[in-house]
Amino acid sequence: MGNILGKDKPLKEVLRENKRMINRAIRELDREKTGLEREEKRLTMEIKKAAKEGQMGAVKIMAKVSEIHRLVECMAMQILCRPMMIFAYTAHICFEQTKAVVYWRY
Repeated sequence: MGNILGKDKPLKEVLRENKRMINRAIRELDREKTGLEREEKRLTMEIKKAAKEGQMGAVKIMAKVSEIHRLVECMAMQILCRPMMIFAYTAHICFEQTKAVVYWRY
């Protein structure tokens, strides 16, 4: 696989490393998603608490300035990213099982 400074790694080792990287990325996406969900819940609770206390001016400002919209967009992007990572993982498994060469077209 083009290692200039030493011996090439065996294909099995390269596939193993790639699968580990993909699994780590999937876990990281899941952690980020739960963090974003927690943050969204916290912000909505703060807004509801201020509304309950009758601070409507503060509620309007918090709703406009808060990052809820950005959080929702980030979660939507992560929802789209996760299946792509899972597809890459399953493609590596299929490649490993069949020992066939797969050419990716962009």
